[in-house]
Amino acid sequence: GAGWWGQGWHCPALHQNPRAQLYAIVDPTPHPQSTLKDTTLESLETLREKYQTRIYDSVAELLEDLEHGDGQQQQLDGVIVSTPHHTHYQIANAIFNCTSNNNNKPIHILMEKPMTTEIKDAFQLLQLAQEHPQSQFWINHSANFRPPALLARHDGMPLIGNLRHVTASFASPVMWVFEDPNNVGWNVPTGTMTGNGFGWGQQSHLLAWIFFVCDNALRPETVYCQMTHSAATGADIAHSATIACANNVVLNVSGTALLPGSEYAETARMGKQVRIQIYGDQGALFYEGDDEHPASGRLEFRGHDDDAQRILFDSFLFENAS
Repeated sequence: GAGWWGQGWHCPALHQNPRAQLYAIVDPTPHPQSTLKDTTLESLETLREKYQTRIYDSVAELLEDLEHGDGQQQQLDGVIVSTPHHTHYQIANAIFNCTSNNNNKPIHILMEKPMTTEIKDAFQLLQLAQEHPQSQFWINHSANFRPPALLARHDGMPLIGNLRHVTASFASPVMWVFEDPNNVGWNVPTGTMTGNGFGWGQQSHLLAWIFFVCDNALRPETVYCQMTHSAATGADIAHSATIACANNVVLNVSGTALLPGSEYAETARMGKQVRIQIYGDQGALFYEGDDEHPASGRLEFRGHDDDAQRILFDSFLFENAS
């Protein structure tokens, strides 16, 4: 995909990485357009010259070239899927099938969130990933790859004992996305999606972090959720859910796009506001902060004894902070 995220982040990052070579760019539109404000995208021909790469107008054309075309299969190590949410399954499915048809080399996949818009498709991709263990399959929940997430999972969780309760909130200054009728991919459901909006586009980051850190200790059984929707687009802009899990563990999560400010302001940038508390029978983990300001928070363990307090990571690194 050569849209806002592909041109704004992935292509420049790959180009600047001395260990990477941009093999090809795929997009069905000769000159992609973005409905997001203040965004100007370049044509595929311009991108071809800029990055000295190939261009294709479909994944099928790329894969056909790999399997039967110019014989450059060995040059392609992985694919980044940065396309509208509802297209993720079809693209990944095609890539997995290509790797199964070509025994020479696996193709790794990094997919933007959300993984799919259909539950059955998510399970199908999981099965395909398990059937192709040589192909790495990642969902780009970037906060999960930061040191605090690994420390919370491997060092913090054993300290708290048996998991009992999780409460978390996530607020982003993104009303400009979810109240613009032009942003169809972010706001209008496709297929069997139950709505669209903040839950799909943003809250997935928070849930991914929590389930990564808690691992198998969180096994949802029932969910109750209430949402507030935009009058302009119908997208959810605020929600709260209570999720009852196995072993009497309760997970409470809330999220909203109503946070004032902007992550893209030249001055006084407002980052995502994240607050996570994980409670066990031996103590608790606390992790909260402003995603634009690492000094705004830290990962901390607190036990029941007065002196049982430990700072596991002394800054806040979620998605954007560097």
